[in-house]
Amino acid sequence: MKPPPGRRRKAPARRRPTRPQFITLAAFLVVASVVAGFLALTRPDSTAPTASDGAGGAGGTATKGPVPSATASKEPAWDGKVKVLGDGSTSYTGPQKGEFKPVPLKPGEKPPQFVVFSWDGALEGSDHLFSHYRELAKQYKAHMTFFLTGIYLLPKDKKTLYHPPMHEPGDAAIDYATDEHIRDTLGQLRTAYQEGNEIGTHFNGHFCG
Repeated sequence: MKPPPGRRRKAPARRRPTRPQFITLAAFLVVASVVAGFLALTRPDSTAPTASDGAGGAGGTATKGPVPSATASKEPAWDGKVKVLGDGSTSYTGPQKGEFKPVPLKPGEKPPQFVVFSWDGALEGSDHLFSHYRELAKQYKAHMTFFLTGIYLLPKDKKTLYHPPMHEPGDAAIDYATDEHIRDTLGQLRTAYQEGNEIGTHFNGHFCG
């Protein structure tokens, strides 16, 4: 069958022969990646103890010694002196007694159940909530975090020392504590800390929006 006049039949495209250089390069890259992976998987552990630099020297016999522990070092012994930190509003009074310390689970051991109980404001007011929950923690051997609102320790006659953002000095959405409540709260904070509980911080003004 003859092609229609004015149109030429396309010549079949010629397939370019694959260059031997490309095949060689591809094979080399495959072999190199396999060798690199093998070396990475079979190399010795870099954390293994090495020979000591003691009496044996570089060509001597390696001396055996205790392998350094991977666990964190213990807290240094406290000298019994209170150390003032920063601007003087904080101090270090030694390691906390009764602090909760997590313990790794043994193989096959069931994880413990954690119950989070939250209540707002670590204030020893007329309702005595602070001391109530602290006693509950002792009764059930629980560790609590008492979140303290900063202005709970600020006397009302000095409330203008508090400068809330976007509000007038002394403004707050909660009441200021009385002198008696401040004194009782400080006592509860001290006792709660000595019993191994945490003391956290809370929003000061309690403004919404």
